[in-house]
Amino acid sequence: MTLLGRMARKAFDTAANTAGTVAGAVVNTAKTVKDGVVSTAGAVGETTADVATGTAQLPGKAYRLASSLAAALADRAADLADISTLLAIVELIPFIEKKTPTAEDVTNSVAVIQAGTLCCLITYSKKSRMDVQFSRTTDDLSAPALKEKAPAEEFSAVVLSRGEKDRPDMQMVINTSNFRRHAHEISGEVMAAALTVGIARIPLVGGPVAALLNKPIQMIATFLIGFMDERVISPAAQKARDLVIGDPRTPEEKAVEKAIRLPPPPAGPAA
Repeated sequence: MTLLGRMARKAFDTAANTAGTVAGAVVNTAKTVKDGVVSTAGAVGETTADVATGTAQLPGKAYRLASSLAAALADRAADLADISTLLAIVELIPFIEKKTPTAEDVTNSVAVIQAGTLCCLITYSKKSRMDVQFSRTTDDLSAPALKEKAPAEEFSAVVLSRGEKDRPDMQMVINTSNFRRHAHEISGEVMAAALTVGIARIPLVGGPVAALLNKPIQMIATFLIGFMDERVISPAAQKARDLVIGDPRTPEEKAVEKAIRLPPPPAGPAA
């Protein structure tokens, strides 16, 4: 065989070996992904999910909490504790990216809920409408910290739940300025859809969890909108009403209210 022929044969063999290696890698990778997805789908139950490295897990605790929440809301309305439970479930989901809300995020925020390192950012703007993003961050997301990022906005904070045992305090900071701007466009249905999408977009296991919590999410979203409306819109509307028509309370009602707020008289000398 000539030198040229030997070189051509060597090039052919090298190409064949490379193609075989790549093909094998693709098959193995596809199998790994397939196995990972199948295992993760099962993780919505009591099992754990091993994806690629085998470190990703969805504890059975998340499934039990989700089932308990769905059962509890089958015969009653949602309340603050249910928001805390929903976020506790999301907190157990792996694959949530590390990200800190930007100044634009904070300006467009309706509310920012923080529980430990979990951040639930609820935004609304004319461009993107309502959106919910879950991320992990160790940054301070208190009302003063958010005010520094968006000085033109006003914020109001409320503690949703106090931490117990291994659960951290959960606080919600409402962007009262942006909420008032878009209150007429924000409804329970809009919030529910955004929450569902926000959970479902968490890689691999978010979809099954969102499906399992479909009805509870709707109920919690409706409660959440009502809760924010009561804290933000109602006081403002009441204040505006008082400015226009005056304080509707009678002098007698004011006197009673003032008496209730007065401290008790000091105790007399001991007998």
